[in-house]
Amino acid sequence: MRLPAIALRPLIGSVLTLVCVACICACLLLTGWLAVRHETAQIGNNLGISANSLRDRLQPRLESRLRDIELLALPLGLAPGPEGLKASRSVLEALAERLPAYAWIGAVATDGTVLAATRGVHEGENVARQPWFRAGLEGPTLSLPSPDMPAGQGGLVDVSAPVRDKEGKVIGVVGAQVSRRWINTITSLLSDVATDGNGAASALLLDAGGHVLAGGESGSDLSALASVRQARSGEGGYLRERWLDGKDHLVGYALWRPSRRVADLGWVVLVSEPVSSALTPVKQLLYSIMAAGALLLVLALMLAWLLARAISAPLSGLAAAARALQIGVDGDGILPRAYGLREVGDLSLALRSMLMRLSVAERQREKLQSEGEQTARRLEDDLSHARHMADTDPLTGLFNRRALMRDGLDLLARLCQQGRCLSAIMLDIDHFKLVNDRFGHMVGDAALLFVAECARQSYRESDLIARIGGEEFTILLPGADLRTARELAERLRTRIGQGFQTAEGIKVSLTVSLGCAEVKPGEGLEAMLDRADRALYAAKTDGRNRVCIAAMSG
Repeated sequence: MRLPAIALRPLIGSVLTLVCVACICACLLLTGWLAVRHETAQIGNNLGISANSLRDRLQPRLESRLRDIELLALPLGLAPGPEGLKASRSVLEALAERLPAYAWIGAVATDGTVLAATRGVHEGENVARQPWFRAGLEGPTLSLPSPDMPAGQGGLVDVSAPVRDKEGKVIGVVGAQVSRRWINTITSLLSDVATDGNGAASALLLDAGGHVLAGGESGSDLSALASVRQARSGEGGYLRERWLDGKDHLVGYALWRPSRRVADLGWVVLVSEPVSSALTPVKQLLYSIMAAGALLLVLALMLAWLLARAISAPLSGLAAAARALQIGVDGDGILPRAYGLREVGDLSLALRSMLMRLSVAERQREKLQSEGEQTARRLEDDLSHARHMADTDPLTGLFNRRALMRDGLDLLARLCQQGRCLSAIMLDIDHFKLVNDRFGHMVGDAALLFVAECARQSYRESDLIARIGGEEFTILLPGADLRTARELAERLRTRIGQGFQTAEGIKVSLTVSLGCAEVKPGEGLEAMLDRADRALYAAKTDGRNRVCIAAMSG
């Protein structure tokens, strides 16, 4: 039986295609596996580092509570008499009012009797058996609270320090219990973790029993998590585990470090991120690899087809067509002369002349296009710069009066159509000439920049802020009524009243007077600003450093 003849071009094309597909698929699989492994380890290590860093930032905040009690113990004198008791209580009450982080503060004699305490709680009781009292006789200490601590419920940690007389003899102990409400002050540190990357990470602080102190639902029991058990071993790191939401998470963990002054609290810091979001960069990388692989596969198939065709198919027809296009001009330097297949050589000879002409025309076209684009960009930049200079105050970068009136009229028309209100604040720096006379114009300019920056930070992106005079500013508040405008003005007045310090160390105190007005039905922008200006004048007349409101009637 005679076998059918096999065509050379399909055979070569098939073999090359199979080889290309196999090589590209193997490369894609290997590259994807390595990328997932590397990225998972990288993200896990970063989460572990974040947990350690967060723990190291929390510990000094807790130790500051111990420094409070140490400082309190220095000048505090304890005496069992009525006058001494009264004096001690006033000191403790003053501290508790200034630092609401403490649930209870007490002054205790060396025999354990509570001589004075905040709100008089447990005065006269004996706490000699309390661990914090015994430790406080020896030196400053911070430890977990005792179950029967006389401060009552809600304690986070116990703090105590000895009270000494002038000769250095211990005459008592100052004890305190930090309230669980204090933990709310560190929530911002935990939430900072979620701002990194894609914002899917979260941080938790757990107590010695594995219950949530901050960062999640308070009191939730997470002691069964593998990351918590691993952290108890004393080693920091990360692992992958099933989280509370039923999804796989990468979890970095760190155990609280005891120090010479702080006992082992057993707290654990966890920083977790869902695997699905953590590996988002890997997915994007895989998609890119797959796209590149697909492109390479297409190119490889095309190359196999072209190679098979070049070997098997004569190019006589294409060469004849190319010779017909030849115009007899030598094209050396434009297209190299091809050797090997005769037809390819004939084609290259025919195309050399044509490509020379096309190349010259293309260079001319690109040159003209480039020059036109450069000219257009220069004109656009010049116009943009001119508009910016016309609308902007050169010192503060705020709008000037011209830009304020133009955009303010558009804003008022739009708000009237929507049925919304518009308010204005006029601000003037009090005694600004004295600042220039005393410190010089450079400090005066710094004062104007300070007021402008305070205004930027105090208001919304939709508000219009402008410097309309030497030391006078105007703020338009879309959607704000008169009450809201007054609250914002008071907040700005308070912020500016804190003053600022120049780079040379000069402390500059400033006050401002402000006038507020809300647009009345049918009233124009100029009329509203005029009423706000009269309110500003009234604030100046009434003694400055105040906010005055323009009446809606009259």
